Amino acid sequence: MDYEIRPVTLQGAFDPLNATDEFINEYGLPKRPPPGPALDVWNSALNGVTFLSGQVLDLEIVRQLRLTNVSRGNQGTQESSRNWSGAYVRSEPGKRIRMVQAVWKVPAPPPISYPPRPWSMWVGLDGHDPASRLMPQIGVAAYQIPTPGAPVLLLVSWWQWWDRFDLARLHNPISFVGEGHTVFAQITRTGDDIAQFLLTNLDTGEAFCEEIRAPSTMEDGTPRPRPPRIEGRTAECIVELPLLPKPYVPRDIILGNYQSTTFKNFFAFDGAPVEEARAMRMNLWNYRPQPGILVSRATIDRTRNEIGMTYVGPP
Repeated sequence: MDYEIRPVTLQGAFDPLNATDEFINEYGLPKRPPPGPALDVWNSALNGVTFLSGQVLDLEIVRQLRLTNVSRGNQGTQESSRNWSGAYVRSEPGKRIRMVQAVWKVPAPPPISYPPRPWSMWVGLDGHDPASRLMPQIGVAAYQIPTPGAPVLLLVSWWQWWDRFDLARLHNPISFVGEGHTVFAQITRTGDDIAQFLLTNLDTGEAFCEEIRAPSTMEDGTPRPRPPRIEGRTAECIVELPLLPKPYVPRDIILGNYQSTTFKNFFAFDGAPVEEARAMRMNLWNYRPQPGILVSRATIDRTRNEIGMTYVGPP
């Protein structure tokens, strides 16, 4: 699948405080949020960073698990998912969400085991509603990959155009994120089928940023039934149980024990405020040893714009 990509062309460190909008657009730099707390976070996260060029992870990942059987919990702000845990907000009436951002600390990857215990943490636009077909995402994942001889544990940073009706491939900008590092992630809709993907390592001062157009064809090269389009209905910060390549069986896979982390400075424009965010917990109904087991839950701190994530599954 071919992607139309526009990378950052700036050489050297970025000075966000003195960069004009014209300068940002000329060099493909990260889009600036509106004035307020989100802009303060953006300025701090990008001050002095250098941008890295991307590369595709040489690994085929099968289709991501879709969000299924979403239902409200007893508190009215809780939903249950088979593979998502975190929070989302909806767009304001008559508007489309154009940007989402959050900051979090990367947990330790789980030890190699069988069945494997992967996790993925990301921010994204759309993808929550059953009718949603396309979702730009960026984040960090811990995977156990089968290789000849012994499994390999990967902690990778990645971006993805997820498509509900097409095979998807995880992409690895560059593995510049490690255990204990704090990252700033941002997705910006810059066109109906174009998104800017940004991930910054706040500990090393390195960043990945590319503007990428969604593919106009399916993975096998056939034309899409409808043009790709970012709807901008929802924005999310999520801990996910991803699928792994064969020969692993989805029913055997359980979310990796990430202990806990917090999505800080969760902002979405033009989205409803975090006061209206809905939390999501993860129940694994297809997990054969304990169907329906609760493995991950989220707590929303509406005064701090924070989503606290806690692993509550088997050790």
